[in-house]
Amino acid sequence: VEIVAEGKLGEVVIKSNNESTLVIAAAVICQGLQISYSGASQDLMAAIDIRADKPVFLNCSIAFSTSNGLIIDRNSNPIFQNCQIYKNNKFGIVFLEAALGEFEKCSIFENEFSNLKLIKAANPKFIQCNIFRSKWNGIYAIEGSLGEFRECAIYANDYPNIYIANESDPNFVNCKIYEGKGIGIMVDEAGKGIFRQCEIFSNTYSNITTESGGNPVF
Repeated sequence: VEIVAEGKLGEVVIKSNNESTLVIAAAVICQGLQISYSGASQDLMAAIDIRADKPVFLNCSIAFSTSNGLIIDRNSNPIFQNCQIYKNNKFGIVFLEAALGEFEKCSIFENEFSNLKLIKAANPKFIQCNIFRSKWNGIYAIEGSLGEFRECAIYANDYPNIYIANESDPNFVNCKIYEGKGIGIMVDEAGKGIFRQCEIFSNTYSNITTESGGNPVF
């Protein structure tokens, strides 16, 4: 199944004010769509709720939702390329227990809560993505989550650009973490994290802070 918009991005808008706008339970291809949700702001509502392996989103915009932008459910593994997830009233993307996903050349920005929330062994991959200007954290990794970030820029978020806790252990390679309005990287409550060949600079407070058994590797 393919859903392809004709015209420029933003000319074809799919919106719901009841349930999550798109519930993806099969390997569809979506291209050139703007998807939003305008219903009640609830934890498990989103513009897109993904419950499938390998659905593909190309050049899509997930924006202006009154709740979350995306929810990636357990063991789901979507592919997003050249997409924008922004200005949603809760999280940009929520990765639930053991959720996966591959995001390449995407921008996730200006969401009210963290741009990315990872929990319970969630393990997505981000390649050459920009994660910025959240009113909370850029990346919020808790409850033993993982994740791989390569050649990403994480910057200008209101709270720590990256927050890692509860034995979460994401991997960052060739990333730039900078110009946070608070701390650059906060590793707390036995959080871990591996940072290889990363640049961490020009954050308002400390570039790196560890507390309560935080043990990252640089």
